[in-house]
Amino acid sequence: MYSKVSNPKELFDLFLKSEKSGNIYLSTGSSLSYGELFSRTKETENQMHTSKAEVVINKQEDVLLISLLRAWSLGRAAVLVPDSLKKEYIYTPNKFITDVPEDVALVIFSSGTTGKPKPIPITAQAVFNAANISVELQKIKHDSKILASISSIHSGGIFLQLLPAIYVGCDIYFGSQPISIYELNKKYTHTVLVPPQVERLRRSVDWSTLNLEHFDYIVTGSSNATRAVKFLLDRKARVINIYGTSETCTVNCYHIFSMDDKIEDSPVSCGFSSVDGKIYIEDKKVVIEGPTVPKYVWAEGKYKKTNETKFVTSDIGEITDKGLVLRGRIDGLIRCGAISFFPEEVERIIMEFPDVIECKVVGVKHKILGEVAVAWVYSAKKTKSALLRSFCVNKIGRERSPFKVHWLNEPIKKSALEKMIRYGFS
Repeated sequence: MYSKVSNPKELFDLFLKSEKSGNIYLSTGSSLSYGELFSRTKETENQMHTSKAEVVINKQEDVLLISLLRAWSLGRAAVLVPDSLKKEYIYTPNKFITDVPEDVALVIFSSGTTGKPKPIPITAQAVFNAANISVELQKIKHDSKILASISSIHSGGIFLQLLPAIYVGCDIYFGSQPISIYELNKKYTHTVLVPPQVERLRRSVDWSTLNLEHFDYIVTGSSNATRAVKFLLDRKARVINIYGTSETCTVNCYHIFSMDDKIEDSPVSCGFSSVDGKIYIEDKKVVIEGPTVPKYVWAEGKYKKTNETKFVTSDIGEITDKGLVLRGRIDGLIRCGAISFFPEEVERIIMEFPDVIECKVVGVKHKILGEVAVAWVYSAKKTKSALLRSFCVNKIGRERSPFKVHWLNEPIKKSALEKMIRYGFS
């Protein structure tokens, strides 16, 4: 059972009480102990605040940590705003800052991959539950050494790296962006590597020197995580493939792979529900129940209480004997003639083609077939579109293969939280 937490101040007290034996190592090369962190929390003036929330916009890790804990110590929510959004959200009045419910401890932002990022309110209780779930899943201890490899305003960075480290009080090291093979070869015990990071590592000239056997666990996850999982297992890592949403604190379903596992299925399984949670399929959509289901949502310009015990996602999947398998998002389904399929099915095949670094597939209207798949591909080496299409046809058939291929001269645009956008392609 989890401790009952009613507001940010109670959350701060619970984090403060747990034993702290480690240090925080900043990307600047300096460090501070947890004792120093909590001491500076009490001394630091607010960056900007209202009676209910404190805005956190600075990327510097120690300032972010101090601002986060400062907000909680004063009973306020911490609003983590990406630098790219601060002009729009900070320098004009916003109800999502001034009208935060009293039991909300954290407001983060959606990735913005389908349009404008939106604020996501998370209660103090859900934050505490998520920290406990992540600690238990990754088996994080006082002597663990966490390499923080993704942004601390990213939901994965918060719930898989930052909060577990603060709660347990273990060493946390803020790595460079992007993370390097040199850093990964050091003797850390835990980190998070999302598929785009893994792809960059795979493309590195010295990837063959990478050995990840010293990690207790490396966490990854997405609907297209198969390639990432395979690469990490080849580098002797123990991998946790997770599924979850920002609204439900990221870790709602997981599958743990050992370094001896062989990956044959695509997409790879996300396993079964996490601690005290439940995941099932309803009208083809993935539904989440458990201790991190959102109590509030931001809709129509205000916070609304949900009164729901479940969270219905926009993801389509199925439960197999190996657990949850994701197929794609409901808004991305391509209907071509008599068949329907998801862009992710095509993207997984394109990523197998030599020299492809990243790609995005969308459905485009067609006079006869209704819709066809069109691919945007960023590759280390351009080739003839006919060769890529032929490769796809041999794998998934003509109807699912890209009708047209656009070769890009630069990487695909990312959202404010470094996720590949899903709009603007036509």
